[in-house]
Amino acid sequence: MPVADLLIGCLLAAAPAAAAAPSDEQLLDQAAAAYEEGIKQRANPLRARQAFAQAADLFGRLRRRGIDNPNLERNIGQSYLLAGDLSRAILAIRRGLAFDPDDRDLQSQLDTARDRVAHTTSGGFGRPPADNWPPWLPRPSPTFLLVLFGVVYVLSGVAWARWWMTGQPWLLTVAVSTAATAVFVGVWLFQDERQREWENDHPLVVVAADRVVLHKGNGAAYPWYDAADGTWQESSGPVPAEAPALNRGVEARLRFDKGNWLQIELSGGEIGWVRRSEVLIDADD
Repeated sequence: MPVADLLIGCLLAAAPAAAAAPSDEQLLDQAAAAYEEGIKQRANPLRARQAFAQAADLFGRLRRRGIDNPNLERNIGQSYLLAGDLSRAILAIRRGLAFDPDDRDLQSQLDTARDRVAHTTSGGFGRPPADNWPPWLPRPSPTFLLVLFGVVYVLSGVAWARWWMTGQPWLLTVAVSTAATAVFVGVWLFQDERQREWENDHPLVVVAADRVVLHKGNGAAYPWYDAADGTWQESSGPVPAEAPALNRGVEARLRFDKGNWLQIELSGGEIGWVRRSEVLIDADD
């Protein structure tokens, strides 16, 4: 058969499959149906987890098509959480919170997922940083901070000018207080921007296996990190079973990528190398 005829035959054979590809609405309906099936099968944990995993995959296909928002990530995260895939659940929830840090449902989901992470030490090793922000207080967006800075800066300039012209003490008080507020907001805005840039340059990493040990270099022969005393331990054989390790669900940031090994940084500042196969990377998913 000529090559041209063969190619035409392949294209014709593929056409029905392409035409049969579900629409976004159909995918959403299928995902919702799989999720409902998981709820119906709660008496059968294995079937329930399979249904929830299918729902997560279908919701994920929508995201891979370019549809992404807090609601979709919430559905993906909840489906993975019920399917027992803690690492992918946390990854999806963190993506949703990147869209809307004030989403209380997503924050509650994240708290639930983090509570299921099995930590191997009693200290802060591998644990997320404490969030002391009041849950009832919305976090200011960069746009809000920029507008607030502009407003208080202008008010400060006007107050200084009026005080210089009139010498009234209350105008001096207003000028000093608004100037101090402008400096405070400016520093906050600068630090917030620096943090966002750092996070953009260092993708989120979630540990996807248990008993993951930090190494000093990109290989198992390098010393392993002992979180008990913050030192690197030499080992001529396998890492001891009692060594402090990271379990699935622990969050970190990617620093360097060297093929099969990645250097990550934990929230507590600990830096070490892990196998690529042991983690999920936000940039790759």
